[in-house]
Amino acid sequence: MSGIFYLLLRRLRMPLLVLIGVYSISILGFVLIPGQDDHGNVWEMSFFHAFYFVSFMGSTIGFGEIPYPFTDTQRFWAIVAIYGTVISWLYGIGTMLAIIQDAAFQRLLVESQFRRRVQNIPEPFYIICGYGDTGQLLVTGLSDEGVQLVVLDDNVERINEIDVCNFLVKPLALFADASRLRYLKMAGLEHPQCQGVIALTNNDQTNLTIATAVHLLNKDLRLISRAETQDAEANITSFGANEVINPFDTFSNRLAYIINKRGMYTLFEWLTGIPHDPLQTPNFPKEGAWILCGYGKFGRSIYQRFIEMGVDITVVTPNKEDIIHLEKSVNGVGVKVEVLEKAGIRKAAGIIAGTDNDANNLSIIMTAKELNPGIFIVSRQNQRPHFPIFKAANIDLVMQRGSVIAHTIFALVRSPLLGEFSRLADYQSNEWANKLVSRIAGVVDDEVPHLWEVKIDKTQASSVYKAMDNRNTIKLKDILRSGRDRTRQISALPLLIYRKNRGYLLPDIDQRIKVNDRILFCGNDEAKRKHHWILNDDTIFRYVLTGREHTAGYVWQWIMKKLEKRNNS
Repeated sequence: MSGIFYLLLRRLRMPLLVLIGVYSISILGFVLIPGQDDHGNVWEMSFFHAFYFVSFMGSTIGFGEIPYPFTDTQRFWAIVAIYGTVISWLYGIGTMLAIIQDAAFQRLLVESQFRRRVQNIPEPFYIICGYGDTGQLLVTGLSDEGVQLVVLDDNVERINEIDVCNFLVKPLALFADASRLRYLKMAGLEHPQCQGVIALTNNDQTNLTIATAVHLLNKDLRLISRAETQDAEANITSFGANEVINPFDTFSNRLAYIINKRGMYTLFEWLTGIPHDPLQTPNFPKEGAWILCGYGKFGRSIYQRFIEMGVDITVVTPNKEDIIHLEKSVNGVGVKVEVLEKAGIRKAAGIIAGTDNDANNLSIIMTAKELNPGIFIVSRQNQRPHFPIFKAANIDLVMQRGSVIAHTIFALVRSPLLGEFSRLADYQSNEWANKLVSRIAGVVDDEVPHLWEVKIDKTQASSVYKAMDNRNTIKLKDILRSGRDRTRQISALPLLIYRKNRGYLLPDIDQRIKVNDRILFCGNDEAKRKHHWILNDDTIFRYVLTGREHTAGYVWQWIMKKLEKRNNS
C-alpha cells in the first residue's frame, strides 16, 4: 500500500497545491475586505467565518451571505473565489481520474490486492510459475482435487483466462515475470503455508533462475521443474532436492516400458492418471523393428533409449549431418512413400512420427497406415489445439509435452511418496508389476486409482496416534478395517511405507506401524473418504481396534466405565 500512497501523493501534488493556494487566497480576501452589519457599521469577517463560507461555496453546495448581506466588493470577490475554487476542483478531480486510469496505478492496485490475498491464505498451497498448456492442465487437475494454487505468468491473456474459468478451488493469479524475486515473494515464497514451487515456463534458464531463488530463500520448500535439455536438468538437480521432469526422457521411458515392461507401463499409467479418468488397458506393439521420423530433442531421446534396449530402429531425417552418427538411417522426409519404403515400413512393428510439425506428423501417420495397416503408431503432438485431429487419427500413443509433464507433476503433488515408489518399483520385474496391476484392479472401479498419503501423527491420523500413545500395538491391517464391519477391509491397497528416510514396497498388512510413518495407499474414491473417517474418529477407530462399540457422549462413557468397574469387581 505504501507504493499506492506514494504514487497518489506524487501525482496529486500540484492539484493539491493549487487547491490549497486558491482556498487560502479566497479566505484571506474575505478576511481583508470589510463588510457592513445591519446597522451600517463596518464588519470584518473572521477566519472561521471566511473558511466556513469558502468551504460550502467551493463545493458548490449553495450559500447564504453570512452573517450579514455582502457589500458589492465582497460579492465581486465571491465571484472570483467561486470560479477559482471550481476550476481548481475540476483540475484536481481530472487529475485523480487520470491517475485511476493510469496503467502503473492499476498495476499497483492489482499487486496490492494479490499480495493481501496471498498473505491471508489459511491452507497449504503451491506456487505455479507458467500457465501454458502444461500449467492449464495441472491447475485444472489440482484445483479439482481441492489444492490451493498461486499462479504467475507473463502472458496477460492467460491470466485473464483464469478469471473466467470455473475451478473448484479458485487459484490466485498475477500477470508477472516469475523469474523476478519480487514477484516470487509476492506469490508467497516465504509464506508458512507454502508447500512448494512448480516451474513450468517454456525457458529452461527461467526455470533454473526460479529454482535458484527458491533454494536461496527457502531451501526447505519442494521444487518441481520442467527441463527440456539434459544440461538444464543437470543444473537444476545439482543443488537441493529438486525434482525435474524432462518430457522427452519421461516419454522415452514410457515407450521403453511398452516394449520391454508392459506390466510396468500399465502400472504407471494407472497411478499417474487424473482422477475420474476411465481405467483402460493399453494396446501394445508386436515385436520387430521400428522407424523414427525426426531427429530433434525428442527423436534423440527416443533413439538413445531404443539403442540401450537393443531394439532395431531406423531414423528418417532430412539432415545429412545426423546420418554420420546413426547406425541405421534414411535421408529424407517421412511424408514420402519412397522414403518410408526404403526405411522398411511394410515389415516394421512400429513407427514414431516425432517431428516438430503437427501437419508433417499427421501426414506420416496416414502414409504409414496405408503401407502397413497393422503398424503400432506413436506420434508427437506439438500444439494442444490440434488434439481433436490427433484423436480422430486413432493413434496408439500420443506424446504431448504438456500432458506428459502435467500428469507426472500432478501425481507427485497429489502423492509426494509416488516418486519414491516409482524409483523403487523401477528395479522390480515385469511379473511383479503384473501382479500389482491385478491387485489394484481388485480395489478400484472403472476409474484410475485414487492415491492418498497418510502420516501417522496427531494431524493426519489423530485417532491412531492417540491409540499408539496408549501403548497399543497397531498393525497395518488394523487401519484398513471397515468402520461398519471390522471383519472386512476397505477397498484400499498399501503401496509403500516410508520410515526413517527409507521406503518399503508393498508392506505386509501384519506389519506393525509406528509414529511418523508415511504410508501411500491406492483405492477408489469411496475408500479414500472412509479411510480418513476411520483414522480420525475416536469412536470408530476404537471399534475397529477392539471390536467393541463405544458411545460417543461423555455421560454415556462415564456410565459405561462405572458398569465395567462394577462387573470387574
